[in-house]
Amino acid sequence: MNVLLIYPNMGVVTGEPPIGIGYLTACLKAKGIPVGVVDTTFHPSFDRIESAIRKDAPDIVGIYSSTVMLKDAVRTARLAKELGTRLVVLGGPHVSVEPESTLTGSLADAAVIGEAEYSFPLLVDSFLKGKSLAELADLPNTAVKIDGVVRWNGKRHYIDDLDSLPHPDRDVFDMRKYMARWFQLDGVSSNLRGTNIYTTRSCPFSCAFCQPTLKTMFGHKIRRRSPVHIAGELRLLKDKYGVNAVQIVDDLLFTDESYIEGFCRELIRSGVGTVWGGQSRIDTVPDDRILSLSRQAGLRLMCLGIESATQRILDLYKKGIRLTDVKRVIDRIRAQGIKTRGYFIIGAPTETAEDIERTIDLAVGLRLDEAAFSILTPFPGTHMNDIARDRGWEINRDWNYDHYYKKGGFLNEVLSDEQIRRYQRLAFLKFYLHPHRLPYVVHSALNPLKAIAKFKCYLS
Repeated sequence: MNVLLIYPNMGVVTGEPPIGIGYLTACLKAKGIPVGVVDTTFHPSFDRIESAIRKDAPDIVGIYSSTVMLKDAVRTARLAKELGTRLVVLGGPHVSVEPESTLTGSLADAAVIGEAEYSFPLLVDSFLKGKSLAELADLPNTAVKIDGVVRWNGKRHYIDDLDSLPHPDRDVFDMRKYMARWFQLDGVSSNLRGTNIYTTRSCPFSCAFCQPTLKTMFGHKIRRRSPVHIAGELRLLKDKYGVNAVQIVDDLLFTDESYIEGFCRELIRSGVGTVWGGQSRIDTVPDDRILSLSRQAGLRLMCLGIESATQRILDLYKKGIRLTDVKRVIDRIRAQGIKTRGYFIIGAPTETAEDIERTIDLAVGLRLDEAAFSILTPFPGTHMNDIARDRGWEINRDWNYDHYYKKGGFLNEVLSDEQIRRYQRLAFLKFYLHPHRLPYVVHSALNPLKAIAKFKCYLS
């Protein structure tokens, strides 16, 4: 086998397969390159990874690396090199924002920075044709390590026409298990067969907890798949896997009302009948006419980043929204028969116990159907990380699943980890035990597997 792609997920099961791996697999297969995939989501074991490498003896191993997967990705790279893999390549958001330190701190030979669907197959093809590491360094989106020194020419390539990409190859995942745990629209029905899809790339806003990482990955220009192309993927998902619901996991779907209108009209015309959810900012929610059309086209859940009830904290996040707009916008969405989920963050530097309590009270008091309360993590490459450095706030860089889901990202200027975790639990209890949401809790409990998956994702 030429290529083995590894998704070393030793953490939380979300019910969402790693679609980036699916896209990459499809692109390699389209070029006739033999490829296999190891996804450890349901079998979190390095023995499984080792067995696959020994069995397939790939020329090239590609490893996905988010920040919380960094330690496992580095361990996987070491394992691949020890087993004789000729070229080990890291990809994903962490190595994209910190290519030099990530490569230097691992046994990997190279990294793909940002979008990989064009550059990784080019890297594979060049290597299999005998190109040296020095020659590979001249490829776009590619950094290589030669004698311990990282070389990258800074060339970037972005895929302008997203319709040119094949649909993700989901056959390489255990879709039955993923769908059994997929909970994104369980507030609509606990029996939906769903998965996640992407329709756009990049984001024009500058929220401190995720930018400029998104622009490092995908550039500044927003690119969108055509409505016809998306409807084709929904038809494929329905016919092949029985999928009747999707969560559009774009960082920000609702930015262009004319695009949303065309998208909705195509979904209605296609008759595919998929229900769906998507993400919006408070200040990008479309007008009532487009909301009504979206409901007709299958929109059942709109996810909103509200983050905090304290304007000072919102300004720290560079969020750029007004708290006075939040209730009015949620009421407009609900009036169209669309459910809402609010996203909130606690544990920011300078955030007091009173600030967090106000955020919890805001969430409970809004007519949201669902809410998620995350603990702020100042990921590398983000404005939040830079702000912390500039203000002398010490960051906990012990990146792993346990840290990300259970502890704050700062070592000073914040409440203790124990206090923040108590507030996170209190927020969930107060929100979901409110009388308005008891029907939702009962409804969700009808499918225990999904309910447990959601609980572990949000709170464990």
